[in-house]
Amino acid sequence: LATMMRHIYPRLRCFAFEPPGCVYDEALCNFSESFITSFVRHDDIVPRLAPANADALRDEFFELLARVKIPKFKLFRDIRDIVNDDDLSRRNLAVLRATESTPRDTQYYQQLLKFRNERTEKDISNRSTSTKLYIPGKIIHLCDVNGDGIFYIPY
Repeated sequence: LATMMRHIYPRLRCFAFEPPGCVYDEALCNFSESFITSFVRHDDIVPRLAPANADALRDEFFELLARVKIPKFKLFRDIRDIVNDDDLSRRNLAVLRATESTPRDTQYYQQLLKFRNERTEKDISNRSTSTKLYIPGKIIHLCDVNGDGIFYIPY
């Protein structure tokens, strides 16, 4: 809205809190730096939303799924339990193989490789038409100082 109204109100300033990261192309982002300031709090997901990040998350999930060494229904049942960091580490060791120990001869892994190859081909063919997207304006990253979600400092 600020970008659309800028030509009518040349002194307009916009303060965006947690704007999505898939809104402006590079030229528009550079243009908006003079009148938009975006605030991004700690590790909030919304400003990091972008097609490339969604693809990376999907790929990491599929890779992680290949590393599971117990029946998947047990994993999805157990994953709902809240655990502390020490218990989480122990649970991860109990249910996940090391990356280098992931079996490569399973049907799932072969389908995963096929999917990756198809995605790579599609990405190569779309590279010339895809546009990298950014958070608008100047960005102030607010860091959680104590890890309690209460006190933040700008970075």
